[in-house]
Amino acid sequence: MLGSVSTLAVKACGSALAFIMFALAARQMNPDAFGQLAVVFNTLSFIAIAMNFGQEVLIARSWGEYAGTSPSLARGALQFGARIVLYGATLSSLAVVLYWFLSGSAPGPWFAASAGLFLFAQTLTTFTSRLSLVVSGVALAEIPREFLWRTTVIVAILVIAGTGASFTATEFFLVSGAILLVSVFGQWLRIRQVIPAAVREAEPQFERDLWRRRSSRMWPSALLDSSSQYLEVVVVGFILGPAAAAFYFAATRITNAFAMIASGLTTYATRHISLLFHNDSTAELQSMLRSLAIVSLLLSGAIVGVIVVAGKLLLSFYGAPYVDIYPVLVILTLGGLLTGLAGPAPHLLLLTGHERLYPVVMTTALILRMSSIALLGTLFGLTGAAIAGAAATALTAGALVVACRRFIRIDPSVLSLFQQKALAELAQPGEGPNLAKSERA
Repeated sequence: MLGSVSTLAVKACGSALAFIMFALAARQMNPDAFGQLAVVFNTLSFIAIAMNFGQEVLIARSWGEYAGTSPSLARGALQFGARIVLYGATLSSLAVVLYWFLSGSAPGPWFAASAGLFLFAQTLTTFTSRLSLVVSGVALAEIPREFLWRTTVIVAILVIAGTGASFTATEFFLVSGAILLVSVFGQWLRIRQVIPAAVREAEPQFERDLWRRRSSRMWPSALLDSSSQYLEVVVVGFILGPAAAAFYFAATRITNAFAMIASGLTTYATRHISLLFHNDSTAELQSMLRSLAIVSLLLSGAIVGVIVVAGKLLLSFYGAPYVDIYPVLVILTLGGLLTGLAGPAPHLLLLTGHERLYPVVMTTALILRMSSIALLGTLFGLTGAAIAGAAATALTAGALVVACRRFIRIDPSVLSLFQQKALAELAQPGEGPNLAKSERA
């Protein structure tokens, strides 16, 4: 319980810094300019996930599976993932820069270069943060990304604004990319120090065919998992324009507090899910998830209260025009609430051998989400898009929890607090989790 609270505290501070960072950026730009920044930021962040090719999820599973029993395979899995991510980061960043230069759609050459730098660094950070988490812990995984990056950008905005110069998307991506690269370098240095000597000194062995099969299923899962976080703003910007994207992005940065809860729980749980599950400690795993559900319930309730009471004040930090979208904020809050209450359901599926099931659920949810946002956004504007987004979020959270209960016989949500007897009967020895374990690939 203490570990989960510490992880959530780190995530909460990181979310607060992200809120301040984007609020300060919004005040330096008009809604159209900030909306363009939001659309590009979300697009590049999504591409960064794509260019990991599922390796950030695979390394979490592989490390839990190999580190204690097969140091050679553990080192091989690390090298396998790192090389793929480095290739993906290099090729994607060069492609983005080349596209903007050739198309002439970028505001200037420096914008194209800074966006490419950000994409390269963000792609590497996605992998190194997950590797740092399973190898070292929350501090090494989250502090560089949650604190160092955002604090540096905040300071840069204040300094540039203090000189009377304008802070644009170019400066945002340039500063962000540079500090993220520094963070990645620092993480790698520390990882080399804390990796167990048996792994560090082992001759790497590779199970490339197995890892390719696993990552080929984890990759679409990772894309689908991040699509709701990043693509909603892109779709809103495409349908309703950059100003609407700015307003929607501002609201989602506040309701992101619920995603922060889910992310914090996932960050803590990821270190334990694979280890406990693959060692047949499912009762202990359910107990841990039940403890996380208590934390989630308390924090989610508090966040709802804060948004309802102080939502307009929070929006005002982005600027006076943003206060008018308070109803949109309340609507998105209802959907976000269920995300927090669902717990680490996505990674519970991914790390227990259900990589095939997860994409089915998320693909259906993604199609529903994007089509409904496009339809209701076109008909009813920003409010319609918010209703569609909130409803899709709620349905997705519910579907993931149902999938966990049915196929793993473990409930990661707050429902586990009220159905302990039913869950104990559901997970009978020799059933449920062991079925997934028999499917090694």
